Amino acid sequence: MASSCRCSPVQSCHSSVPSTHPPSLVVFSGGTAFNCVAEELKNFTTRVAHVLPVSDDGGSTSEIVRVLGGPAVGDIRSRCLRLSDQSTSEALAVRTLLGHRLPLDAQKAKLEWYDIVEGNHELWKGVSKPYRETIRAFLVYFQNQILRRSEDSFCFSNGRMVPLYVDRMKYLIQQMDAWNL
Repeated sequence: MASSCRCSPVQSCHSSVPSTHPPSLVVFSGGTAFNCVAEELKNFTTRVAHVLPVSDDGGSTSEIVRVLGGPAVGDIRSRCLRLSDQSTSEALAVRTLLGHRLPLDAQKAKLEWYDIVEGNHELWKGVSKPYRETIRAFLVYFQNQILRRSEDSFCFSNGRMVPLYVDRMKYLIQQMDAWNL
């Protein structure tokens, strides 16, 4: 996932008092518009708390909210992917999997979704069995929730994997409507 940001690198401020710890920051921001800065902040300090809204109503998120309810997770998805580990080939494989967007064609998207949930999709290549089974458990739970709401047909068209994953994860770990990342 190459960065398309055109931000200048974060410049560190020099203080006359030496510090043994990198600076701590709390960032209140919107979703994707701040992602370039969030990615650059990783070069400055790893001690950043991101406070994000749960009001995103576009794309995959709007479909999740329509069928399953709950707070919107699209901005959280976007930030998590930007901040995710990229230091190993497995970390990159997981990032690629969770950043994947399903096809626009509804039928193709649904078939690809099933292939991913069943663990047969090529996106699983490079993801170890423990990670694969953990991620699949959340995806299977999400699929189960969709099937239980048969009155509202879920459209996977152009869906992102992370909102589908994060939406059910937040219910399983009983998080509140606002997250601090």
